[in-house]
Amino acid sequence: MRSRIAIVACLVLQVAFSARADEKPLDRAEVDKRAAKVAYEAALAGTEIYNGGDHAGCEKLYLGTLQALLPMLDHRPNLVAAISEKLTSAKGQKPAQAATTLREALDAIMGHAKTIPSLWERLGGEKVVREIVHEAGTAAATDPKVNFTRGGQYKLDEKGVARMEQLLVEFVSAGSGGPLKYSGKDLATVHKGMKITDAEFDALMGHVIETLKKHKIGQKESDELVAGVEGTRKLIVEVPKK
Repeated sequence: MRSRIAIVACLVLQVAFSARADEKPLDRAEVDKRAAKVAYEAALAGTEIYNGGDHAGCEKLYLGTLQALLPMLDHRPNLVAAISEKLTSAKGQKPAQAATTLREALDAIMGHAKTIPSLWERLGGEKVVREIVHEAGTAAATDPKVNFTRGGQYKLDEKGVARMEQLLVEFVSAGSGGPLKYSGKDLATVHKGMKITDAEFDALMGHVIETLKKHKIGQKESDELVAGVEGTRKLIVEVPKK
């Protein structure tokens, strides 16, 4: 995690010095491209921090990145106005909501440059993500190693399954640059008292990985998605390995 944050800091400095250098200054398109790269790396790092439960830390990373990028984008007044609006809105929000608001500003920078597709896009968008969530969830639900129903304590009807899948799709979207916002409760609260073990989480991860392979998702995209899911382990598992 620290190495990824260091990458963000280095990229910000590179863009700053390149954009302001007296000799051979970057053209605007190149500045946009490099700013998008910074925003992308910050979004990746922030997602991991956020999923780990440190909403305030995520907010600070996003805020610092945006404040550093803002003066480098003065050739894009509409984009600057949109970012400034998000910065203002975030001031009065709690860390979790503020992080989400600031993430929208980072997404705007990435979308404006149109040089770095989001993970959501590279996965195949909503259609493919829904298929992956449904297939991995169905496999996990029938696997005793996952113990999905916690020994029969939790029984979901068709409506409940549909709601759960929708929340999972939203969760992936929120962490991968997609358009859907997560509307559920925080993961620690949802799973509190279920006594989920590391072994059960590992079994679930196995189904996720197998489903990604089945859909022939690229290794880079698979690694990014798996890392995002893995980042939720500390919020879900209550019985860690000894």
